[in-house]
This record gives sequence, structure tokens and C-alpha cells, in this order.
Amino acid sequence: MKTNSGIGILIFLSLGLRGQDIHFSQFWEPSAFANPTHIGNFDGNLKLSGQYRNQWSQFNTPLTTMYADATFKLDKEDHYWAFSLSFLRDQLSYLMYHQIRLAGSISYQKRFSRTILGGIGFQGGTRMTSIDYSKLTYDRQWDPSTGQFQHSIPHLENFNNENIYTPFLGIGTSINIQKTKLLHTLDLAALYVAQNQGSDFVFYQPFKLTFNYHLYYQLKKNITLMPKIGIINTASTNNINTGALVKFTMNEKTDLYGGLLYRWGIDRNADAIIPVVGLRLHRMRIGVSYDQVTSGLGQEGIKNVYELSLSYIFKAPKHQYYSIDCLRL
Repeated sequence: MKTNSGIGILIFLSLGLRGQDIHFSQFWEPSAFANPTHIGNFDGNLKLSGQYRNQWSQFNTPLTTMYADATFKLDKEDHYWAFSLSFLRDQLSYLMYHQIRLAGSISYQKRFSRTILGGIGFQGGTRMTSIDYSKLTYDRQWDPSTGQFQHSIPHLENFNNENIYTPFLGIGTSINIQKTKLLHTLDLAALYVAQNQGSDFVFYQPFKLTFNYHLYYQLKKNITLMPKIGIINTASTNNINTGALVKFTMNEKTDLYGGLLYRWGIDRNADAIIPVVGLRLHRMRIGVSYDQVTSGLGQEGIKNVYELSLSYIFKAPKHQYYSIDCLRL
């Protein structure tokens, strides 16, 4: 099968996807997406959250990622269960390429002592990939008299199904260690996505391994330093997302966050500098980040990458657990 620049653009843009898979830049990634163990790490019993990411709009081919989840927690004195349903849509509008994921997650967290809380989580779901082949043009459709491709000319190509469903499975674990004015959180997660040769093209990472470490240090009564390091390993590329936020507690119902992250490709060029700001207004959390591209992809216009997050907690908790701000936001 031969195609013109349409498929060429898809291949070019997919290099970024192949290298980094679906990812979010903010300090507070969606809990179920980052590690199913963390879905219940919030001060309440019911939470709704969403994430939106937009990039590459300068080519009139924006890659947009939308994520939403709903989480319910059964809260006990020294342990809890949490259950989450999540939806993710990754879309490349130029070729109408879509990836949709529907997942269910379950986690269990238990307090082993006054200083240690640990847990494990599982996730299962289905992924649908689809592409609109009518958006492509082919060599046979070239009209030399007009110097353009004509969709009315039959291309005589055979395609596989436009919509393909494949399963995926995830597992994660975490441990939180609290000391005087310090909180250490470590987590490890693995995700396996089954492949289907009929639709995956180059938009496919079969296995992803993630590790995150967060440190929370209370500098003053109303100021907390929040550094982190996150590592993502996929089949083709590894990268590190590291940096720090500072939390300013204004009053009982209001917190302000601000900081800087840096995403670094271990086996490729540096990727992006990411300023992040956040706000907690009682039960609502809002986050905004912007990726300033520093890699070889930072050519003309490839700098319009922004991300928004929003969550709302409906019910007050019965019991208090560790204050894990990045995960609760």
C-alpha cells in the first residue's frame, strides 16, 4: 500500500507517541492511570476527576487526550477498599485516529503501623483503536492534470477493520512512610496492552512500567516542599519526569501550588520544561501546566502543549489518612 504525505504526517507525529505513549505532564497524574493502587488516596468517599491535554495544534492536526474517572471508597479505621471507573480518549484529528480506553480499578490500602501505609491495586479494561481511512490519499489518486489528489478516484486498497478492541491489564503497589515533618511515598506499576496487527500501526506500546517517588517536607506550618521523580519504561523509550512543587496553605479551605518539572528522555534528546500551578478551593482541585519543548521536536510551532485537571470530592471522610497532595489533586 502506497500513500502520500497524509500517512507520512501520521508516521512523523507517531514518533512522539511511540516514544512516550500516552502521558500526562502534571505533578498530579490521574490516579487510576498512573497506578491503580492510588485511586483511594483522597480526603473523602466519592470523587470525580478529569484531565485534558492538547498538543501539536500548529499543524492543524492537534493530538488531544481526555481522561475522566469516578472513584468510590469504603473507608475503615485502619484500611480501605476503593473502586474506580475510568475513560480515556486519545485523538489525532487529522486522520481521525482514536484510541479509547475503558477501565475498572480496585485497590486495597492497609495501615501496618503509625508510620507505614501500604497497598496494592489491579486494573482491567478494553482498548478500542480506530482510524478513518477516507482521510488518506494514495498514489493512484494523483491527478497530474490538476496537480492534486482526487478522492473520487478509486484507490483499490484493502483495509482491515477500522475499529479494533483489545484488552489490557494493570497492577500496582505502593508504600507510604511518615516521619516527623516528612512523608515518603513510593509506588510501582505495570501495564500490559494486547496488540492487534489490524489497527495498531505504530501507535502501540505493549508494556509500560512506571516508578514514582514523592517526598513531602513541611518547611513551615503553612509551607510544604513537594519534590518528585517519576520513571517510565516502555518497549522503545524511557523517560524521567522530575521536579518540585511548593504548597502554600492560605487557610483551612484554600491551598496554592506552584513549581517546575523537567521531562528528560533517557535514551533520546531532552523533552520539556513544565511549569505547573494548582489551586484547592475546599473540595475542588484545579491544576494547569504547560510544556515548553526543549528537544529536537521543538521546531517551528511545536510548543503549544498545555494540560488542565479538575477534581471534586463530594463526601467527607470518616477517617484521616496520609496527606498525599499530588495524588489527591
